[in-house]
Amino acid sequence: AACQNTSLFAAIAEKAGKDLNNSTFRAAGEELGAFNLPGIPGAHYSAERPDGSLPLYIVRYDEDSSRMVTDEKPVA
Repeated sequence: AACQNTSLFAAIAEKAGKDLNNSTFRAAGEELGAFNLPGIPGAHYSAERPDGSLPLYIVRYDEDSSRMVTDEKPVA
């Protein structure tokens, strides 16, 4: 979770530019658009969807590889 939060903060701060303040940060977050978070591809941030409108993926345990595998397509 810390990596996801840090990646999102960095993307918004970079879009806000050199004059980083509450106002520019909020505007940048509302206009960020499509952004891939580590482990959660396909997020889309806007004023209408400040939660990122994150898609839902099914993750299952693959016995052959002994690891968790995320489906390629989100659940519809």
